[in-house]
Amino acid sequence: MMRAIYLALQDGLPCPVMRAWPQHPPALPGCVFHLKEWTRRNPAQARVVIAVTLRVNTPQQGDDYAALASAALSPLGLSLLSARDDQEAQTGFFLKALAFEGSAALGADGVFSLMQNPHALRANLLIDGVKIKDASDLSCEWVSEEGRLLRQVRIRYEVLGETEACQVLSAAAKTSLVLTFFDPSAGSNQSLTMRCQQAEAKAMYEKAGQITYGPVNLLLKEV
Repeated sequence: MMRAIYLALQDGLPCPVMRAWPQHPPALPGCVFHLKEWTRRNPAQARVVIAVTLRVNTPQQGDDYAALASAALSPLGLSLLSARDDQEAQTGFFLKALAFEGSAALGADGVFSLMQNPHALRANLLIDGVKIKDASDLSCEWVSEEGRLLRQVRIRYEVLGETEACQVLSAAAKTSLVLTFFDPSAGSNQSLTMRCQQAEAKAMYEKAGQITYGPVNLLLKEV
């Protein structure tokens, strides 16, 4: 369980990540995490609280890294429970203290694993039949245009790698595209011919020669 958290934070943050051990001070900027609370609900389930501390140069950097940490841990079923700003008296470095809450279940192998959030979005998105990364958020609404009711879809990603961003943003350059997604109102997959109305992406940081983007937003409307 803790290894899964480490790998998620390591992949999602542009700074060193390590378990919190007193004999190893964190790098600057850096992220340390530890198991803050483990409470058994029953023999097969437990409440888990993970503490994440970000040591940064500026308060804004702390806000940016906190958003990245939240996006990295959300797929594991960990949601932000609390957040606090602080500052080291000795060095003046800024701190962002976060706590994430989730549940762990006992598997058949006798090992506890984190349970994914049952309410988390699991949208299977395809553009022109090609699978793209699951969105952090997706919404669909009806809009009226010249007496016609058309579907409008908003897609948001908190974090995308360079290759993923290129794949998603390529939709903006197309005259039209076919978007396939699961529509909960219909209880089935929907395939719509759409056109991109708006696309925006913010470059967040560079890591290992690759640029990471976030948030990335697409607004698509049926044609």
